[in-house]
Amino acid sequence: MKLKAEVVKVVTLAPSASPFGLSYSNNALYIADYNNGIQSLNLCDMSETITTLVPSGEGCSQAHSVCVFEGMIYFTDTAKRQVLQVSQDQNVSVVAGTGNSGIQDGLWNECEFVQPTGLCFEGKTLYMCDAASGHIIMIIVITSLKGVLKYCTI
Repeated sequence: MKLKAEVVKVVTLAPSASPFGLSYSNNALYIADYNNGIQSLNLCDMSETITTLVPSGEGCSQAHSVCVFEGMIYFTDTAKRQVLQVSQDQNVSVVAGTGNSGIQDGLWNECEFVQPTGLCFEGKTLYMCDAASGHIIMIIVITSLKGVLKYCTI
């Protein structure tokens, strides 16, 4: 059985746009735009207004992939070689990666990537592709003090 679909343009992005990643959450599309940063589009609002959450150059260099989990936006930045998080008040913080090029396991501030690209969540586990190394990487997001203590050495 062949599937058939109707294709409809949702919005036209800026001429400088270079969208790579797309994610959906709570009636909004989140866009990882390589040139313009992390953006959102409210699908309930018919105005087609794109809101820039993290501009390129301000916490974001080359956004590649984006996903949303528990109200937080996560994205990969290929230039910074990091996985970053955008809080609900639009502060950007590092989830994983030193920024140095390499393949190194370790805690969030010790691990290294070459070219972090694809990103998705399954439960509380974040998976990421490193396109240049050919690795799939698992990142366990720690959100509680109990989780932090598990990794502390005394």
